[in-house]
Parts: sequence; C-alpha cells; structure tokens
Amino acid sequence: MKTTLNHSTKISFQNVTMVTFTPSWNFNALFLLLMAIMGTLISGTILSVILFNRRLRTHPFHIYVINSLTINIISSLVQYPIGAASERYDTGQTFTPWYLGTGACNLYFVVISVGESAMSNTHAFMAASRMWAILLPVSYRLHHTTKFALTAVGCQWVYLWLMNLCFIVPGPLFRRNVEMFGCVYSPIPYPWMVRIWLCSAHYTTKVIFTHYSVLNAR
Repeated sequence: MKTTLNHSTKISFQNVTMVTFTPSWNFNALFLLLMAIMGTLISGTILSVILFNRRLRTHPFHIYVINSLTINIISSLVQYPIGAASERYDTGQTFTPWYLGTGACNLYFVVISVGESAMSNTHAFMAASRMWAILLPVSYRLHHTTKFALTAVGCQWVYLWLMNLCFIVPGPLFRRNVEMFGCVYSPIPYPWMVRIWLCSAHYTTKVIFTHYSVLNAR
C-alpha cells in the first residue's frame, strides 16, 4: 500500500487491477465518531458526579456503576474512534479494508474482547445484587459491603484478563494481512474442549457472585 500527500490510497493485489480512492466521511464513520464523543461526555459527566461525592462513590452498588462507566469511557475513547477511522476507507466491498496497521487492529480486539466481557459481568453483578436486595434484604445489608463489591470487581478484572489472554496473545500470530483481508477475528486452533472451556469461562464470575450471595443468605 502507498499513501500520497493528498491522502489518496492505492491498493494493489497480485493479479488484481490497482484501485485508487480517497478516504471520506460517510454515515457509519460520522455515527461512530458521534458515539465516541457522546459516550465520553455522558459517561464522564456521570462518573465525575459519583467520584466527587464521597457518599456516592463509597456506596457498594455504585462500585459496579463506576466500573461500568469506566468501561464505557475506554470504549468511547478507543473502540469507536478506531472504528470511525476505519469506516472512512469503506469501499463498499464485502469487507472494509484496514489501513490503520496491525497494532491498531490488535488494540481494537483487546478493547472489544476484554471490555465486552467486563461489561457483561458488571451488568450481571448489578442484576444479582438487586435480586439479592429484594429477596433477602437483611442478608444484603449485612454482607453486601463496599469491600465485597470492590473484591468482586477486582477479581472479575483479574479473571477476565487471564481468560482473554488466551486469545489476545496468540491472536496476532494467526491474524492474516489486515490490509488485504481487513481487521477480522482470526480463529485460533485450540482443541474443541479448550474452546468450550474458554467460552463457558466468560460466565464463571457471574455464577461465583450469585453462589456467594446465596451462601451468605443462609
């Protein structure tokens, strides 16, 4: 790939006619950019209100809210801008060419895999804690402390990073040329039993949280 000073991009593949086009802002790119700006501003504002109020930031349930807002901000600052920049190179083909480099592609998948896993588990924590509070209010008040919430969130992050490293570390080794095939997930040739375990591990922290809540209720 060669890029000229006027940002026109030339694509050439073996036995394929060279195509020249100029990256432009389209609906998808503008939408992702708007999502990045709005997501950062809204989540950042709410997070600031909670953090600057001691009563709010030390409330056990708000620990999950802080965690969720932090994930939203990271996604807004990384995932959406990268997606917007990529969409500017959309040629209308079956896949969107990727000219941001392999490093940006790897970062994109790290944020998606870890961020979505963390967000899913955080929402599960919030839902489980609400059920705990409604069904067993006395147990909830006694055991659902700030320390409990911080421990749950901390263990979640450690666990999810360990699980996602199984994809993040070997992923770039199996990823095909991003300029030719786009920034797509590259299947890793794990044995099928390992794949099942890694997929089920995504829900393990939710099960542990719920199980601990039930045990404390007895």
